[in-house]
Amino acid sequence: MKEMYTCKVCGRDFALMAEEHYTTKEFKATGVVAAFSSTEPKMHDAFDCPHCGCQNIVGIREPVYFEKLDPPFMTLEGDLEELSMLKDDKDES
Repeated sequence: MKEMYTCKVCGRDFALMAEEHYTTKEFKATGVVAAFSSTEPKMHDAFDCPHCGCQNIVGIREPVYFEKLDPPFMTLEGDLEELSMLKDDKDES
């Protein structure tokens, strides 16, 4: 990852290096409002300008969603039961 990016503050170009990349969260609500809010904060990819030090947001990081698993594998209890049954089968043989 070595793209050039123009700083939004000082206007100078700098290379986007993977080692300098970090992720930020956008917080809008605080306190009790945030505790009961069901919305997740927005995540952004960011780099600091090496010339002026200002933070540059270069993109929005979308949340990752996983497919729903089949019922036998949905809970830890189900997995533990299955493992104990397999162990019992091994001990009997």
